[in-house]
Amino acid sequence: MVKLPNYIWFLGNIPFRGDGNVYSGSAGCDEFYGNISGKTFRYRVWLEKNDDGLILNAVHYNGENAYDATDKTILVEKTFEASPEGISEAEKWLNEAQENAVKSF
Repeated sequence: MVKLPNYIWFLGNIPFRGDGNVYSGSAGCDEFYGNISGKTFRYRVWLEKNDDGLILNAVHYNGENAYDATDKTILVEKTFEASPEGISEAEKWLNEAQENAVKSF
């Protein structure tokens, strides 16, 4: 189950012209072997500045590699409102994606 930090945590140093915090995680989708089987659901969430202010980005994918080493064509991405409500929506979206990943393996 995905549980994201609160909005203040994601802000990090953004109010001081810095970067926000990035939250990532993974979960094995094999009920007996977990991540050892290679059947791994991975996700990453972060705030990003754009012309209109801030947005919340979330991505997920199934694979063994870390985000930076993953072929970007397999990423499933979605943008949410940069707010506590947006974080709740992203968390729900990621949990649904994780449930589907478990079923697909």
